[in-house]
Amino acid sequence: MKKYLLIIMVLAFLPTPGKSQVQVRDSYDKSLPFDKRHQAGIRLGVWLNQGDEPSGRDSSVVSYKMDIGNTNFYFEGFGAYRLNPRLMFEFSLGFVNRGNVTLYDGRYSYVGNLVVYSILAHVKLYPLPRMLGKLYPYITAGGGLYYGRHDVQFTTDYDFFRVFNEKSGTDFNYVVGGGFDWPLSGTIGLDMNVKYMPISLSNTIVDISNFDALSISVGVKYLFESGK
Repeated sequence: MKKYLLIIMVLAFLPTPGKSQVQVRDSYDKSLPFDKRHQAGIRLGVWLNQGDEPSGRDSSVVSYKMDIGNTNFYFEGFGAYRLNPRLMFEFSLGFVNRGNVTLYDGRYSYVGNLVVYSILAHVKLYPLPRMLGKLYPYITAGGGLYYGRHDVQFTTDYDFFRVFNEKSGTDFNYVVGGGFDWPLSGTIGLDMNVKYMPISLSNTIVDISNFDALSISVGVKYLFESGK
């Protein structure tokens, strides 16, 4: 009798399959869907030049040796805040190295790179809830600051900081683009993005002032909900 009693007590405390299924379902219901989550991540891709190319013209005083490409590696970090299921506000910081530049000024040389930064804020609109099962297409529009610079890393000029001013320029302009999101799970997603960036810098750098560009990149992002 005691033996049967012990078996009954053990069975009473064991979880039943039905209870386990309810717990899993409840946990799933508490996770927010993709269209209610914020985003943060990075994008890697290519920068396609749509602007001017250096002419390579030299003067009697200054000359350049350049290796400026029309296709360059592009990096971008971003964060996006969800306003509603169809609309987000995104902030991004991008960087591209257009190539090597050596400036010869008399008996001195200045070796560096031609770099461009983008600091952009734009809205991200999802016109369709989703397509092809898991893809969320979107379009973007906004604007911000573009900053270009001849960034010198090495020079034969012993008085570099007093004599030589690194050429730089800025431009406040718009940006438009689009792409699609592909959530892989509740917290991780992929991103394919295309941007058109018109850039007319305030100063000519290495014989270029028009830096218009098209970027094509792929990113990975962390999907999260607000801590509030």
